[in-house]
Formats: sequence, C-alpha cells, structure tokens
Amino acid sequence: MKEFNNDLTDIKYLNKESLEPIVNELIKKYETNFKGVGQPLRVALTGSKFGPGLYDIIISLGKEEVKKRLGSKILV
Repeated sequence: MKEFNNDLTDIKYLNKESLEPIVNELIKKYETNFKGVGQPLRVALTGSKFGPGLYDIIISLGKEEVKKRLGSKILV
C-alpha cells in the first residue's frame, strides 16, 4: 500500500491507463497476481472484499481521497 500510495503521487491524470503500470509493477515485484495486489487495496479503500473494479474505485474516489484512505492504513 505504501508503494502504491507513493507512486500515485506522480500520476497527473487518474485513469486506468495510468494506474495499470503501477499495479503491474507491484505484481511483478512481489511475484503475485492481480488479486494479491488488488484485494488489499480494495479492502483498504472500501472496507470490503467485494464491489466495483479496483480502477473504478480509485477513479471514483479521486487521488486525494485514495491517498488519505491509504495513508491511514500504512504503518511506519
């Protein structure tokens, strides 16, 4: 979550095309799949494992709200 939150700062336009590379890089780095990255993000952002697609959630909330919600979940 911390890495995603940090990478989100560099995004100028919040859309699927700008979010996919961040998620794909985390998938590759941690040798997992989309669910391995998407599920923790979804739960942190919505409090639920179920709902709309991850990119739709992020775009709907907006960058500042996503950063706020993730920031409160990140342990230093």
